[in-house]
Amino acid sequence: TEAGVARRWSTGPTADGQDTMRFDRPVVGVAMSRDGTTIVASDGQRASLWSDGSAQPLVVPEGTGAEAVAVSPSGRFLAVCAIGSDLNATLVLYDRVSGGSRSSSGCGHRLVVPSEQEIVVSSWESWSRLSLPDLAPVEAGRVGYPINNFEESIAASGDHVGYASSG
Repeated sequence: TEAGVARRWSTGPTADGQDTMRFDRPVVGVAMSRDGTTIVASDGQRASLWSDGSAQPLVVPEGTGAEAVAVSPSGRFLAVCAIGSDLNATLVLYDRVSGGSRSSSGCGHRLVVPSEQEIVVSSWESWSRLSLPDLAPVEAGRVGYPINNFEESIAASGDHVGYASSG
């Protein structure tokens, strides 16, 4: 929210909500596992993981801010796109099973982890599919828009990317 609260809502008949994390700034990114028990949120500077009823910070590279976030369906993999003041971006992948993390240069404003085997990253007019957990390139492409893209989206399946051009 604008107030810096990441809230989880149930879509069932009761539609109950639960505050999961609080930030000092407005929340700019949030993602959750398929069952809603693992949530990652960011405020443009920090990223945090909420699981088992408690929140803990995720470490991003020094001098960067946490922007886009994603969670795999099971909650095993957490992804954060960390962007520096020089606009260089780093994809940080956290593996909750091994306890380790791995980084790769370049990431985008949108991330989706459609399965436990891959992540799809979109950045303006290009996209890429990377394997998990090694972040090896699988395929990549461009959508043909010039610069000035306004907004972008990736389907939850990772099979489609969408862009709205501002010019």
